[in-house]
Amino acid sequence: MRPLFACLLLTFAMTPLGVASACDPPVVPQVPDGTRSTLEEMLAAQDKVLAFQTANEAFLECVDSQMSVAQASMDKGDKTARERYALLAADYNAAVSREERVAFEFNSAIADYRDASPSRPGERQTHSGSSTREPNHASVTETYNIDLLEIRHTYRKGASCASGFINRFDLKGVIGPDSTFSMTRLLERYPPCRNASGLIIKPSIIALNSGGGLLKDGYALGRELRRLGVSAIVEPNGTCASSCAVAFLGGKRRIVNNGGTVMFHAPYFNGENAYGRRDISCDVGEQALDNLNSYYQEMTDTETGDRLFERTMWYCSANDGWVVQGASAAELYGIATEK
Repeated sequence: MRPLFACLLLTFAMTPLGVASACDPPVVPQVPDGTRSTLEEMLAAQDKVLAFQTANEAFLECVDSQMSVAQASMDKGDKTARERYALLAADYNAAVSREERVAFEFNSAIADYRDASPSRPGERQTHSGSSTREPNHASVTETYNIDLLEIRHTYRKGASCASGFINRFDLKGVIGPDSTFSMTRLLERYPPCRNASGLIIKPSIIALNSGGGLLKDGYALGRELRRLGVSAIVEPNGTCASSCAVAFLGGKRRIVNNGGTVMFHAPYFNGENAYGRRDISCDVGEQALDNLNSYYQEMTDTETGDRLFERTMWYCSANDGWVVQGASAAELYGIATEK
């Protein structure tokens, strides 16, 4: 298997597959509406999802073998092989994205199904009054509630994973010491999916939805995400502001979906004025500003980092800032690595 490339698009739109290969991609199954589906419909959907995952693993193995052939040709100086390799990589990455999206949407459908028809754990009553099992999860989901922070972790073992897990983390709440500690502990406890050669083939994903917190904790979380090779996303209707935006830049791959918002503002001290009202001051000192600019450059590049720093310093506010919305704008300014 090959590690994911920067051109991977986390999207459920039907990107053409098989353009560069003779491998046959599986048909993406339709995920039912869990709030309206019967048990039989959910079980049938589960079978289709599991069959899709099995077929997709075979497709990935097929594309991987062709990538190895193209790589060997490139090593021998075949210049035409580079284009074939790039097209195969795009096929591979699009297939991985589809599998991740199908698993996420099916898990959401299961959660909706349970909420719509609560019963005994693991069972649901049929219309005849007999009980039967619920559909099994394609993945396991665990939720961690820590003070003002919530982390939902969805994971599973993939057939192509010689070690590790296919992970998705949804983080909501305040960016503080708990966010860095918890995510570091979870990411180390549930390492990403690797192939037999030890290469990461399915990086862990974190979806950030937070109004911010402390700047130093944004630095800490962002550097941990980069160290561990995590992909960061902002979902449609999601907001990642202040120190959350700082942490987001640590993602090795960064995606802001259409409808998602990222907001930056200048660092500040929080206090009270002479009238006892909340007051902020952005006179934080040259060292703090140099640290912020250096971090931006570290996570992007010199030009992008300087531009982000300039825009950030336009706003001295706890509630307002420089706002970027959607995939295209985020990619244009280097906040996202792709659109």
